[in-house]
Amino acid sequence: MKTSNPNISRPQLDPVELSKIIRRPRLCELVGFSRSASYLREDPRSKYFDANFPKSLRIGTNSVGWRLGDVLAYIDSLMLAKGA
Repeated sequence: MKTSNPNISRPQLDPVELSKIIRRPRLCELVGFSRSASYLREDPRSKYFDANFPKSLRIGTNSVGWRLGDVLAYIDSLMLAKGA
């Protein structure tokens, strides 16, 4: 989903696609962080904490996931911050 050329637009996804829940491996793949870096971005005690990092959703007793739309919005915000 990441593009190096800002003139290339991402295909528009419908609301059903954006509301899909993804798990941590897909999250890490999309944002380009390692598994441990994603945990650090979520932890308010970490020096790498990012308040804008997508919030996880509890989807089971020991399971969490993220809304795809939230993750894509976060990626867009990172790209804007870098001036891409």
